[in-house]
Amino acid sequence: MILAKLLIVSGTNGLLFKLQSSGISGHLLNWFSSYLTRRKQRVVLPGVYSSWTTIKAGVPQGSILGPLLFLVYINDIVHNIGANIRLFADDTSLFLVVENPDVAARTLNYDLNTISNWAKKWLVTFNPNKTESILFSKKKVSHNSSAYIHVRTTNSRGPAP
Repeated sequence: MILAKLLIVSGTNGLLFKLQSSGISGHLLNWFSSYLTRRKQRVVLPGVYSSWTTIKAGVPQGSILGPLLFLVYINDIVHNIGANIRLFADDTSLFLVVENPDVAARTLNYDLNTISNWAKKWLVTFNPNKTESILFSKKKVSHNSSAYIHVRTTNSRGPAP
């Protein structure tokens, strides 16, 4: 699953809440609040520049703090997940080692539902077009198995542009 446009589209209040829950408070929390809100930007080209535009909220693209703040924001996605979960940048992988593919499908579908609910709560968009499932097996797997992974998109806000 790919987390799409996470810290741009998501609520800055959610990130500030998660920073506070991580023990950030006082002047440092106020500094992060100032850093994430009420910013101005403009485009500058040789000999020409645009007028200033206010950015209401979000992590500045290309900022040094962006990857750290991204990790703070998604750190709790691993809670209540039955499968093994690996996070790398904006990529999330779930995997299981099981004897029965039906058990894997049940567990992974439950976990995908849990992650979908997390995404809805924290205003995160997943890109279902970049979501895949794959089965590795030493044994021949019957195509009659009911082991299907269902990627729901009803809780997402659609694919990223």
